[in-house]
Amino acid sequence: MIWSGLFLLANLAFVDPFVGTAGTGHTTPAATVPFGGVQAGPDTGTLDWAHCSGYQYGDTTLLGFSSTHLSGTGCGDLGDLRILPFVGDQPVVPAPLDKASETASPGYYSTTLASGIRAEMSATTRAGIFRFTYPKGASRKLLVDLQDALVVFGTRGETNRVIFCTAMPMKTGLAVEEVVECWAKRHVFGRLRFSDEALSITELPKLNVCEKAPRYVFDFGVSDANTLTVVSGLATSDDAGAQAAADEIGDFDLTRVRRDAEAKWRDALGRFAIEADLRTKKLFYTALYHLLCGPHTISDTAGRFRGADDKIRTATAGVAYGELSLWDTYRAAHPFLTLAFPEKVDGFVNSMLDQCDAQGYLPVWSLQGRETNCMIGNPAVTVIADAAVKGFTGFDRRRALAAIKKSILGSRRTHRADLVAKLGYEPYDIVTTESVSKTLEGAVHAAGAARLARVVAGAGEPTGTGPRTPDAEVARFEALAKSYTNLFDATTGFFRGRDSRGAWRGDFEPLRICNAYALGGDFTEANAWQYLWHVQHDVPGLIALLGGREKFLAKLERLFTLPSEVPGLPALDDVSGLYGQYAHGNEPSHHVAYLFALAGKPERTQELVRELTGERFYSLKPDGVCGNEDGGQMSAWYLFSVLGFYPVDPSSGEYVLGAPQASRVTLCVSREELESEVGVGERAKKFHSPTPTRNSNSLTIVAKGISEKNKYVKSVTWNGTPITNGKIRHADLVKGGELVFEMKEEMK
Repeated sequence: MIWSGLFLLANLAFVDPFVGTAGTGHTTPAATVPFGGVQAGPDTGTLDWAHCSGYQYGDTTLLGFSSTHLSGTGCGDLGDLRILPFVGDQPVVPAPLDKASETASPGYYSTTLASGIRAEMSATTRAGIFRFTYPKGASRKLLVDLQDALVVFGTRGETNRVIFCTAMPMKTGLAVEEVVECWAKRHVFGRLRFSDEALSITELPKLNVCEKAPRYVFDFGVSDANTLTVVSGLATSDDAGAQAAADEIGDFDLTRVRRDAEAKWRDALGRFAIEADLRTKKLFYTALYHLLCGPHTISDTAGRFRGADDKIRTATAGVAYGELSLWDTYRAAHPFLTLAFPEKVDGFVNSMLDQCDAQGYLPVWSLQGRETNCMIGNPAVTVIADAAVKGFTGFDRRRALAAIKKSILGSRRTHRADLVAKLGYEPYDIVTTESVSKTLEGAVHAAGAARLARVVAGAGEPTGTGPRTPDAEVARFEALAKSYTNLFDATTGFFRGRDSRGAWRGDFEPLRICNAYALGGDFTEANAWQYLWHVQHDVPGLIALLGGREKFLAKLERLFTLPSEVPGLPALDDVSGLYGQYAHGNEPSHHVAYLFALAGKPERTQELVRELTGERFYSLKPDGVCGNEDGGQMSAWYLFSVLGFYPVDPSSGEYVLGAPQASRVTLCVSREELESEVGVGERAKKFHSPTPTRNSNSLTIVAKGISEKNKYVKSVTWNGTPITNGKIRHADLVKGGELVFEMKEEMK
C-alpha cells in the first residue's frame, strides 16, 4: 500500500544521527545497521574524553574514515582500518572539512573535504563501503593508516595501542592482523578491497621509532569517473572471517548497500507507529535509532568469534555480541529490547554466557568480547534474570545460573564477594574506591540471581551440584540482596562508607562527588544523595529505612531542590543533566523519578516525566543528550517514558506507570511475527494506517486528552480493566491489547 511505504520512508526522516554528537553525548554519525559490527564513518579527533566516539560535531578537520566506532560511551576505543582519500604529493592530516556539506541518515554518511573530494559511506553487518569522488583530473590517492586509531589519552601514533601487526598490501586491497590494546586488549583481522588496481604502493616513514604498524599510500591515478570505492571487512576470528565479511558486500555498489541498510532501519523503526507532535516524534525515532546502534555483532558469517581467552569459539546462538555497556544498559536498554526486539534477547544472553566460559565470570563491560572491567557490580546478572523472568527460553537456564553463581560468589576487582559474605558489605579500607556503590549494586544483582534461581527451581531444574537445595539457593541470594541495609547510617540518613571493623568513614559530606579514577571516595560517579535511592529491588525496604512514606517523600523531593553546584566541592563531567542533585545524565538516577509513584504520589512522577522529557534534557540539537548516550540507556529511558511506564526493578517483570508523552503509540509485540518472513510491509499495514489493526500481535498505548496542560493521569485501564496498583506486568503487555491513560490538567 502506498501509505505504508510513505510512512516508513518518513520514519527514516525523523532520525537525526547528529543528535548527541556534541557536548558529552559521545554519539557517532557513522553509517551502520541495527546491531551492526561495522560503523563506517569519520574520525575528527582522538586522545581526549570528548572524542570517545572519534567525533565532535563542531570539529572542522578530519583524521580519516574508519570502520568501527563506539556510540555514546565514556571511554574511547576502536577506529579500526582508518583510511583517508587525498590529492597532491602527501596526505595532510588532519584534513580540512567542508562542514556545510556533511549529511547523515540511518545507514549513510557523507561529507566533502576542503580538497574537493566527496566521501560517501554505508555498511552491512560486518563490512563497510566507502565511495570517494575526486576532483576532475586529480590522481586518486588513499592513505591507509594501521597505527593510528581512537584512544583516550596519549600522543598521536602512541606505541602501546598496537602490540603486534602484520600487513600485506596488494594492488587490489590489503590484509591485516593486529593485536591492539587501549580499553581492552583485542585481536583485529581486516580486509580492504579496492574497486580499481593501484598503480603504486608506498610505505610512509614512521612518525615514532617505536611504532609497530605501517601507513601506506595507494595511488590509483586518474580515471574518467574519478571515483574510488573501498570495501572494508573486519572479524575478531581470523583472516578468513575478515575475507568473508568483505565478501558480505559483494560488488562495489554503494547505492545498493545503502538501500539495503535503509531497508533494515525501516524494518526496525517500523515496529512502532507514534502519533505525537513533530518534536516528540523526531526524538522518539532518533532515540530508537541510538538504542539499536548496539550491541555490536562480533561473530563472523560462520558464527565464529575470538573469546576473552583469545581462542576462536562458535557462538552458542549463532551470533555473538560485544559492546555490552551493562552497568548502564541493565536498567532500561535491555528491558526495552525484551519488549520491542525479543528475537535478539537470547543472543545477547548467550553472548554473556559464552564470555563467562572464556573468562570465568559474566561480563561487566564487554568490548569486542573482551572484558574492560569498567564500572562495577554484576550487571549481566540482572539482564539474564530479566530474560528468564519474562519467559525467554533460548538459553540454558542451568548454565545461566551456574555462571551467575560464579560471578556473584566469586571475588575480583569490581566485586568482592568474599568481603560481603564475611562483613555484609564492601569495606572502604580494603575496597578503597566505590565501596558503597559496589555494595548497593551488588544487592540489586543478587535480587536478580534469586529470581533466576526461583525460575530454575520452578521449572524442575537443578540449581547446581552439592547438598544445597533450591530453597537454600534462593535464600542465599535473597540475603545478599539485603546487604544494602548494612551500609545505612541512621544518624545521617544516608548510605555511608564503613571500614572492616564496622566504623563509619569520617568527614562525611553527602554532596561530595566521587569516582574511581580521579576523586576517590565511596561512590561511582555520584554522591551519597544520588546513591541513596539505589535500592531498585526493594523500594518498600528503603522507605522503611528512611522512616516511612512521608519522610521518604520529603527527602526524595529534597533531591530535586538541592543546589546543583556546591562551592568548594568538585564537579565531574559524567554527573550531568542536573535537576537539583538528581543527575539525569548519569544512569544511577534514571529510576528515581518513578519512586514517587511507588511511594503513593504518582502525580509527582507524572510531572517530572514531562519535565525530564523536555528540551532541557532531550533536544534535537547536536548537544541534545545531557550525558553520555551510554549504549542506548539515555535513549531507552526516553522511549519508556514516552510510552508511559518504566522498569524501576528491571528483573521483576513489572513496569511502574508514569505518564505517556504521545497521544498514541502502537508496536508489534509478537515474537513469532517478528521472527517470521512477513517483514515490515505487513507490519506497516497493521500499525501505520489511520485505523491500524488491533490484535494479539500489537500493543497500543493511548493518552486520551493529552496536551501541554493535561500532563497528569486521571485513570489507567488495560484492555478495559482499571489498573489501581500503578504497575503493569510485562507478561500482560506482550499478549497485546490497549493500555489507555485518561489525562487531566489538575494534579489532584
